[in-house]
Amino acid sequence: MISLQDSERRLDERVLARPRALQDVNARLLDRERALDHQAHHDALTGLANRRRLAEAFLQAAARSRRTKNAFAVLLVDLDGFRDLNDRRGHALGDRVLVAVADRLRACVREADHAARLDGDDFVVLVENLASSSDAELVAQKIVRAIEPPIAGDAAILRVSASIGIACYPEHGEDAETLLRLAEAAMVRARQRGPGRWNLADPRKPARPESWSAPHGHATAPGTLQSGKKDD
Repeated sequence: MISLQDSERRLDERVLARPRALQDVNARLLDRERALDHQAHHDALTGLANRRRLAEAFLQAAARSRRTKNAFAVLLVDLDGFRDLNDRRGHALGDRVLVAVADRLRACVREADHAARLDGDDFVVLVENLASSSDAELVAQKIVRAIEPPIAGDAAILRVSASIGIACYPEHGEDAETLLRLAEAAMVRARQRGPGRWNLADPRKPARPESWSAPHGHATAPGTLQSGKKDD
């Protein structure tokens, strides 16, 4: 026979256990919410920010720039010859290259900056608190050199390089679409002079050079590694 004291003790235990159970449920829900939020804002392959997160980062950077009067830059990074490598060596090896490049981009940017993958082999780096466009060029040089070292494949050493276009806020534009378009045009002009180069946007030149032509909306060019060099 259960005594009154035993009944009260068991009741107290159940009362104490309920808040702990609710805390566990809430913790699991919070973890799930964070995981879903991360998936919604990051690229599944590389873990970099995706277009959605980049758009949010742009708006935040623009607001800070207006407040602090410091510029920021959008760097469009496109891998030279990646489509050819992907077609010849296979998508699994291509994905390995993209992941390696993403890791190198992370190492090039400060915690306050943003590295994102748009799609395919197109990456964007958003760099804040710049005194001038020359600061953005230094970042581009750093990225080009970081991507140059060989990447180990299953049975081969893979070599890729990057062409980079740079557009600065507010010098070259004040909205993301304009800056990305000008950065793309600058990247194409850089690539026309050879792989592993970077170029500043020039609003006076067409947003997409007339000589630019490639399938699937991407400029591709077989390239070998070269030291970074600015194009005038």
